[in-house]
Amino acid sequence: MQRVSKHHLLVLFGDTQATEHRRMTQWLRERLSDDDFARAYQLVDRNHITLSPKKILQEASRDQLRPFRFLIGKN
Repeated sequence: MQRVSKHHLLVLFGDTQATEHRRMTQWLRERLSDDDFARAYQLVDRNHITLSPKKILQEASRDQLRPFRFLIGKN
C-alpha cells in the first residue's frame, strides 16, 4: 500500500513579484485553517519569540511584515 505524505514544501524566492507573492500567500491560507497556521509558525520579533495565535495571525494578515518581524516555520 502506498503511503500518502501529509507534509508539503513551499519555496518562495525573493525575486518574485508582489502580486505573485500575494497569490501564493492566499493559496496557502485557503488550504490551512487559522489554527493549523498558528500552530505551524512562530513570530520572531527583534527581542523575543511569540507563539500567540492571535499575534501570529495578525502579522500574517499584513501584505508586508513590519521591520524586524519574521514568521518562521516550527519544523
